[in-house]
Amino acid sequence: MTSRITLPVKLAMLGLVPLSAIAGLSTWRVLDHFAEADTLTAQADEVRRVDQIGRIIDGVDDEIQTLNEIGATDEVLAAQRARVDSALDELLDDPNGESEATLQLVAEFRGRVDELRSAIPASPSAYRLSGAATGRYVFDHGDGGVDAMTPEALAIFAATEEFGAFTDSLRDSNRFNDDLFRDGGIAADVSTLQLFDRLAERLDTERQIYVEMASLPASVRTDDVLAAGREVGRSTEFWNDAVDELGADDMLEAFADVRSSDAAAEVEATRALMAGLEPGQPLSVSASGIEDAFVDLDTQISSARSSLSFETIATVDTIRSTAVRSAYITMALAALFVGVAALLIYLLYVSIRRPLRRVTQRSIDVATVQLPAAVATLRDDADADLPEIEPIEVTSRDEIGQLVEAFNTMSATSLELAGEQAIARRSVGDMFMNLGRRNQKLLNRLLRNLDQLQRDEREPNALQALYEIDHLTTRMRRNAESLLILAGAE
Repeated sequence: MTSRITLPVKLAMLGLVPLSAIAGLSTWRVLDHFAEADTLTAQADEVRRVDQIGRIIDGVDDEIQTLNEIGATDEVLAAQRARVDSALDELLDDPNGESEATLQLVAEFRGRVDELRSAIPASPSAYRLSGAATGRYVFDHGDGGVDAMTPEALAIFAATEEFGAFTDSLRDSNRFNDDLFRDGGIAADVSTLQLFDRLAERLDTERQIYVEMASLPASVRTDDVLAAGREVGRSTEFWNDAVDELGADDMLEAFADVRSSDAAAEVEATRALMAGLEPGQPLSVSASGIEDAFVDLDTQISSARSSLSFETIATVDTIRSTAVRSAYITMALAALFVGVAALLIYLLYVSIRRPLRRVTQRSIDVATVQLPAAVATLRDDADADLPEIEPIEVTSRDEIGQLVEAFNTMSATSLELAGEQAIARRSVGDMFMNLGRRNQKLLNRLLRNLDQLQRDEREPNALQALYEIDHLTTRMRRNAESLLILAGAE
C-alpha cells in the first residue's frame, strides 16, 4: 500500500504529526491568551464603569454642594454643571458594559436635568436666600418645616431633592461585579474606589448639616438638631473605619496624605466639637470655616480618587495589552515554528530527491548506454582492454551513499563478468579453430590419397566406391571449413 505513495507525500505525512501538535498547542495557547484578554477587557470596562458612575455621583453631589456653599460664585456653579453634563454624556456614549436599567436611569435624568435646573436659581447666593437650602429641612421632620416654606422655596427644594434621589438610585444600582476579576488586587482597588465615593458622599452630607448648625442661632440648636449632627458624624466615622478595614493597602498608602492633611484635621476637630456640643452652647467656629475645611478635604479626596482610578485603569489596560501581545507573539511563534518545520521537511525532501534523481539518471545511463557499449567492444575484440565505466560520485555516507556504492560495485562486477565471458568465448573459439584446422589438414591429406587411388584403380566397382568416399570426404571438409568460420577464422 505504502509502496504506491510518492516520496513528497510520505515526507508530508511524516511532518504532519509534529506540525499538527505545534498547531494544536499554539491554537490552545492563543485562544487562552485571547480569552484572558477578553476577561481583562471586561475588567477594564468594569473599572471604567465604576469610575464613570462615581464621577457622575460626585459631580451631581458637588453641584448641589456648590449651591449650598458659602461664597460660591455663579461661574463656579456653571462650570460644575458643565462637568456633570460631560460625565452624563460620556456614560451614555460609552456605557462600558453598564446595565440597561442604569443607562435608562441616567438617560432619564439627563433628559430632565435642564428642566430641574430651570427650577433652581442659577446663583448660589440666590439659592441660599430662597430658604430652600437642603440643610434647613434636615432639622425639622414635621409638617411644620415644609409648611413654613414658600411655594417657590418648596419647588426649589423639590428640584434639589430629585438630584439627591438620582444619586441615591445610582449608588444602589452601581454594584461592583467582583466576579469578573481574577486578580484580587485589582478587585480590591475598585472596591476601595467605591469606599472613597461613599466616604465623600457622607462628608458632603456632614458638611451641609454642620454648616446649617453653625448658621443657626445657639438657642435654636436643640437636642434634636444636635442629635442629627452626632448621627451624621457617626455615619462618617463608620465609613472612615470601613475604608481603613476594607481598603486596599496600596491605595490607603496613597490616600494617607489626604487623611493627614490640615483640612482632614479641621474636619475631625469639627466633628468632635459637634459631638460634644450642648443645647444652646455657642460655637467657636464659623459656618464659612467649617465649609472651607470640608470643601478643601472633598477636593483632595476627589483628586486622590481620580488619580487612583486612573492608575487602576492603566494597570488593567497594561495587563490586557500584555495578554493581547502575548497572544499575537504566540501566533507569530507558532507560524514561525510551522514555517521552520515545513522548511526543514522541504530541505529534507530536496536532500533526498537530488541524490536519488542523480543516482537514477546515472543508473539508467550505465544500464542502457555504457555497459552495453563495453560489452559490445569486448564481443568485437576479445583482446581489447577492459573498458571503464565512470562510477557515480558518492557525496554522503548515509543510506543513499551506501546505495550509490552498491550500484558502482554492481556496475564494476557486471563489466568484469562481461570481460570474463568474452575471454571464455575467445578460448572456446580458439579450441574450435585448432580442432577445425587439424580436421581440415587430415581431410586434405585424405583427399589427396583418394585422388591417387582413383588414378591407379581400374576395376569399376572399386573405383565407384572410391568416388563415393571422395564425395563424403569433401562434405566433411566443408563442415570443417564451416566450423573454422564459426570459430572466427577466415
